[in-house]
Amino acid sequence: MLISFEGGGQYWAVASWYLVGNSTFHTKPVKVSAGKKLNGIITLLSSSGSTHDYHTAFTNVDGTALKASNAAELTWATETLEAYSIKSINDYPAGSTVFTDINLKLKNGNVPSVSWAHSDDTKDGLSTVIDTSGAKNAKITIKY
Repeated sequence: MLISFEGGGQYWAVASWYLVGNSTFHTKPVKVSAGKKLNGIITLLSSSGSTHDYHTAFTNVDGTALKASNAAELTWATETLEAYSIKSINDYPAGSTVFTDINLKLKNGNVPSVSWAHSDDTKDGLSTVIDTSGAKNAKITIKY
């Protein structure tokens, strides 16, 4: 459910975002159906010194392609589900959201050593489970 300063309503939506300092770049939110499988990819397009050009998109959702030019090197990975205007656990659908097939590769093609960490939101009744850690076929579940 997306209700943010960028719009939204009583539905799920996705957008690609790039944040640097106090600047924010993003695509417009695109409505998606509950249960839709999303395939998000960030690709390094080029590098010159300490600046990098990236392309990111949900490959199966039109309107989510975003290019970040002259960006700092991406060295931190996160899986995030953001929900706005939630008043109680009952505002979430029953069940969970599962992030699967999380794969990270370095510019040279090597798979880095990754150990995922998480934080639970017990106040709001949410918990996170690292089902499969690492940078190859990782799996993370957020339970409502």
